[in-house]
Amino acid sequence: MIYTTSIFASKDSREILFHFDKKYEALEMFFATDVSQFHRSIVRDINKVLTGKTQEEDSSGNACSWTITKDYCSIEYMYKEDERGFANCRISTVELLELIKEWRKQNKLLQKK
Repeated sequence: MIYTTSIFASKDSREILFHFDKKYEALEMFFATDVSQFHRSIVRDINKVLTGKTQEEDSSGNACSWTITKDYCSIEYMYKEDERGFANCRISTVELLELIKEWRKQNKLLQKK
């Protein structure tokens, strides 16, 4: 999947943000708000599904909810009343796992600088 990155910097921290095509707005919000806090549990859930321990994992975070199956992950922006109205999306589960790994790698490098 094609994406660009930027750095979000606040007084206390810096973090890599992923930016995707408009079709994947919910995925962008998912990385900005939920992956940053819940990446360990998301990866754990993906691995449970990919290894066959469970058929499906459902969870939610600060702005999105997600359903993980062996083939794909559905990401839904939870605040429909929000004027932004991000479109829900689906992504290959394996591709999402690789994106999370890349996000973690880039953030670790950023923290070392």
